[in-house]
Amino acid sequence: RIETNLHNRMGPIIQNERRLEMDQEASSPEFWTAARTKNQPHVSLLDFFRREKEIVLVVDLLKKGIWNDELERSLNSLPVTFDAMLVIQVLRVDISCNILLKFFHWLKTIQHGFKHDEFTYSVMLNTLGRMGFIAELQELLDEMKSSNPPCTITRVILSDVMLWFSKAKDMGSVSRHWKEARREGIKPSSAMYAVYIDYLI
Repeated sequence: RIETNLHNRMGPIIQNERRLEMDQEASSPEFWTAARTKNQPHVSLLDFFRREKEIVLVVDLLKKGIWNDELERSLNSLPVTFDAMLVIQVLRVDISCNILLKFFHWLKTIQHGFKHDEFTYSVMLNTLGRMGFIAELQELLDEMKSSNPPCTITRVILSDVMLWFSKAKDMGSVSRHWKEARREGIKPSSAMYAVYIDYLI
């Protein structure tokens, strides 16, 4: 009973610590320097509605629920420019996780020079974790680590990954990611500490 009560109390703490860490990261000079280097243009009202239309076109195809050659041809023929912002919005839509993962991998094959970054990886990792696709989450994280050019695995991403393993009761993976982070010299965030303490109790 004591362990259950501690676990229940740690849940909100972990979430609060993660939100605090994200706020701190977003307020850091490094975050805004990285954001400026993305060269994101000013978005006019016309561009906003055009982008919304593009998102709808992609989502409508993915919601058919069957991934096949015809769907890939349809995606290729869309009058859409795939970039990180569009992909993130699509990945956040309530669509079959299997379809979203296939879409994620398909994006690496298109001929428009699209490359996943830490933001698209992060959204896909959280989608997999939320839906309980833990093995696929680990595979994607391994892919992210070996990507070329390498993607930055932030402390927010690590704390999220550890949280999903904790929710899946895979405490061995929680411990493994904690130890890997320490070996690589990553300073644990308060959210990572909260997840690891939950593992210890």
